Amino acid sequence: MSLLPKSVDVVVIGAGQAGLSLSRCLHTAGVEHLVLERHRVADSWRSQRWDSFCLVTPNWSVRLAQQAYAGDDPDGFMSGESVFNYLNAYAQQTRAAISCGVEVMRVTPNPQGWTIATQCGQQIRTRVVVVATATHQSPKLPELAHQCQNVVQVHASAYRSPAMLPTGRTLVVGSGQSGMQIALELRSAGREVLLATSQVGRVPRRYRGQDIIAWQAAIGFLDRHHSELESAAARFAPDPQLSGANGGQTLDLRDFAARGISLAGRLAEVRDNRLTFSDDLLPNIHYADAFSKRIADRVDAHIDHLPKAVRADVPAPEAVVASAPMPGAVVDAALGDGEIESIVWATGFRHDFSWIEAEAVFDEFGYPRQSLGRTVAPGLHFAGLNYVEHRRSGILYGAGVEATQLAEVITSDLCATALAP
Repeated sequence: MSLLPKSVDVVVIGAGQAGLSLSRCLHTAGVEHLVLERHRVADSWRSQRWDSFCLVTPNWSVRLAQQAYAGDDPDGFMSGESVFNYLNAYAQQTRAAISCGVEVMRVTPNPQGWTIATQCGQQIRTRVVVVATATHQSPKLPELAHQCQNVVQVHASAYRSPAMLPTGRTLVVGSGQSGMQIALELRSAGREVLLATSQVGRVPRRYRGQDIIAWQAAIGFLDRHHSELESAAARFAPDPQLSGANGGQTLDLRDFAARGISLAGRLAEVRDNRLTFSDDLLPNIHYADAFSKRIADRVDAHIDHLPKAVRADVPAPEAVVASAPMPGAVVDAALGDGEIESIVWATGFRHDFSWIEAEAVFDEFGYPRQSLGRTVAPGLHFAGLNYVEHRRSGILYGAGVEATQLAEVITSDLCATALAP
């Protein structure tokens, strides 16, 4: 690792799509800056995804700053490796200073801005610091995981393929996007699978002639501000069940049951190597159904307000709730002894910003408060976090526009500071 500068105008922490997009904008504006990355550029797209992973959002929605997707498969879904390569090529074009293998341990205020302390003992003084470390920072395991004995356990972020698990029955805990996709991959490989479900919405892959992501963009779903949500906690709700595998798939628990995947409610208890599940499988399915219906209704309302000539080319509404019978629920299962031999914990991630010393910046969830690109701490900004401001803030679709706006804020503030008496 090369020696880091002692001072620089702007430090961006994180070299994912948000940090790289911001770097491109700052470079264009002629702003001196440095990007610090504790691993390698876009590392999570390779190190925290399974081998067959692909985007849930279509390629056309990859919109980095000054570079929207322009390939020959706009309606396809990039693999995790392709996203990794795409972002690394983008980083090379940006020509910004990116230092990899540098972990930031502490960010503290100083009279001129901020001091960044790194794991290697070097310190950098900067006028502006942008935290672009992504929402999903550390794998989250429930306490129940520590009570499971004599089985192979892996978090979804470390799962790679069915081959890494023993041949016996696998329990997948969590029915968000990752849990659903992993459960389906395991079943397609001939494995016996039990899926412990949770309360997660579902959306159809396609509806009325378009991909659902295109409709979400059209109705403003991707541009929602966090203030429009029913509660602050809703910012951390799992993304709706959906897949980009095999050209794009709708994920439905009824279909999973028809494919031979056993279903259960939430994992409630582990005692004496026996699992007990809550009696909430059917409510979880009904919740997913209702979510899908609400999205379809919003799309229908949007279409109803389109010009008549445009509406004429849109297919009629179709059912988004399956008519198949409700599946039965598993109520308990044993660990080992020919039953559950492995567990995949698709239980999400947690965020942790305790390494940043800043008063009144974080809310009761430890999540940053930011408005129009600014926190209450001058020179401290956040990028690439889900709902740090908008739904698009933490996804590839919003990387470019969010970076462009934040770069304008930073440039304006730097100029104002320079001109101040």
